[in-house]
Amino acid sequence: MSNYSFIKEVIKEKPINKRKLVLRIGFIIIAAILFGIIAAIVFVHTRSLVEGNIEARKQPDEVDITDETDNVLVTTPLPSVTPVAEVVEVPVPAELGLSEYKKLYQDMKVVSQNAEKSIVTVIGIKSTIDYFDDPYDNRGQLSGVLIANNGRELLVLTEYRVVEDVDKIQVSFHNGRTVDAHYQKHDENTGLTIIRILIEQLDAETLAEITMAPLGNSYKLVQSEPVIALGSPTGASESIAFGAITSVTNKVSSWDTEYSLITTDILGTKGGSGVLLDLDGEIVGIIAQNYSNENNTVTALSISPIKNLLQTLSNNGEIRYLGIKGKEVTEDISNNTGLPEGIYMESPKQDSPAMQAGLMSGDVIVRVNDEEVRTIAEYRKQLDVCTVGQPVKLTVMRKGATEYQEIVFDVMVEAL
Repeated sequence: MSNYSFIKEVIKEKPINKRKLVLRIGFIIIAAILFGIIAAIVFVHTRSLVEGNIEARKQPDEVDITDETDNVLVTTPLPSVTPVAEVVEVPVPAELGLSEYKKLYQDMKVVSQNAEKSIVTVIGIKSTIDYFDDPYDNRGQLSGVLIANNGRELLVLTEYRVVEDVDKIQVSFHNGRTVDAHYQKHDENTGLTIIRILIEQLDAETLAEITMAPLGNSYKLVQSEPVIALGSPTGASESIAFGAITSVTNKVSSWDTEYSLITTDILGTKGGSGVLLDLDGEIVGIIAQNYSNENNTVTALSISPIKNLLQTLSNNGEIRYLGIKGKEVTEDISNNTGLPEGIYMESPKQDSPAMQAGLMSGDVIVRVNDEEVRTIAEYRKQLDVCTVGQPVKLTVMRKGATEYQEIVFDVMVEAL
């Protein structure tokens, strides 16, 4: 029997529907375009979120304020000796008239213009209730100075008294722009503090107008040198005063350190604040009227000895502390009194590491960790290289029945 097929089919190609083909191609193209747009939007949004998170986690740059040239002695070469036989005509200086006097002050104002860009007004706001139970803001203000930019924040140096126990801190710039600021750290000895301003709060115009403070070298200052007081030395904001240095030898002792003072003949007030400039326009002192005398002349903390402190505060570091206050026993004092050369210790601070270790009033510190110390600056330098929680070895001379005996103490370094 031959094979028989019940179904016979002839397959014919279906004719192409050109209209549907065009619509399908168009649909594919449109879908591709939409996909590309959506993908681009998602990419941009995701990238901004990732970059934002990275920026938020970015650590601020470490601030470096110290200057190795500060301790370099500045000397002026001696003039050549004129032979006795040679007659030298000495020019007679012209008289200082009103126009010259006016120009002198104009020139000094020009010197201060760059530093003025770093001066701000710090406002401490404390909310309170008045007698009628109505809320109001109690405001205090002092001058501050921009000392560093860590890449994320501007750091402002001011006095702690203006931000102590306040509910809000604001900073006003020279152009009138006012932004919020935040407390970072303060030093109990000097009463100085650092506050922070987020750079993202500032507009381009303000950022273009400000500058970081030009910190100078106060070690080269001498008596009678002209200086400029900037900020609010008389208590009035954005004021300026001119005068001369009356002394650079005064010092003030505090716990574990000593500070140099610059006194001037510039009249100020107890509430005054700001900075002192030299004639190079650099800041050589931070006005601290709590150290001023009864005449209320402008007095400032010398800038060079506190640069390490400013760097520590700016980086939110720990201030090493033992609780010692002393006076230097120089060679002359030693010869006249019989005291060993070193640091004569007054009573240690109550409950301080020094007191807990057994140090007493009258002890003379001669070595810190096997390094000889003869000045408070040398003592502070050795303390600053220690870490908090580390025992430091102090070698002292203590008066015995007939002579001084050497005693070694292990004192635990704490943070102030």
